[in-house]
Parts: sequence; C-alpha cells; structure tokens
Amino acid sequence: MSGKIKTSIVIDRELWYKFRARLLEEGIEEVSGVLEELVREELLEDYVSQSLEEMLDGELPEEVRPVRSLVETRAESIVRALRVEGLEDSVPRYKRDYKALYLRSRQQCRSVSPL
Repeated sequence: MSGKIKTSIVIDRELWYKFRARLLEEGIEEVSGVLEELVREELLEDYVSQSLEEMLDGELPEEVRPVRSLVETRAESIVRALRVEGLEDSVPRYKRDYKALYLRSRQQCRSVSPL
C-alpha cells in the first residue's frame, strides 16, 4: 500500500448506495480504484495545462490556427471511391451488368448523330 493513503468521506447516503449499486451492476467490487480514477480525471486538465506551459516556456497561445496539410489530399474522391466499392459489393452481379449495359447504351445514343 505504498504511496497511498486511507481516507474517509462524508457523502449523501442515497447517492452512495446508487453509486455502489451501479458499480456492482458493472461487476466492479473495488470502489477505491473507481474513486481514484474519478479524482485523476478531475485533475487531468490541470496536469495537461501545466505540462503545456512547461513545454512552451510558460506561454500558452491565445488562438490556435488551423494548418495546411503538407500533402495535397482530396478526401471527397477517396470517400466516393470507397462508396462505389461498397455499393459494388452489395449490389447483385446481374444488376451491375444491367447498369453497365444501360450506361453503354446511353453513351452509344449520344455518339449517333441526328439525321
């Protein structure tokens, strides 16, 4: 039990029973670990801001500006390709063949010149 202390708290009885009941529903019997985690989460923001101040020599930026990517990316073309792949896998083959025939016939109709 090194580095730990034993403490007692005063808390609303009904609140405590509800808390214990929820822990038991989740299969957690050790309340101490859960309380320690709650305290850590409460203090996390302080730890993060303190570490950032140390890294930036005490000067936190007032405004965070977005940066441009070093590599040109076009997410819409990637998403479109993924959607088409997903659709091709989910559409039965005979329907895909009909679609291909339909597109080919439309292309041929466009290439025919009017009289």
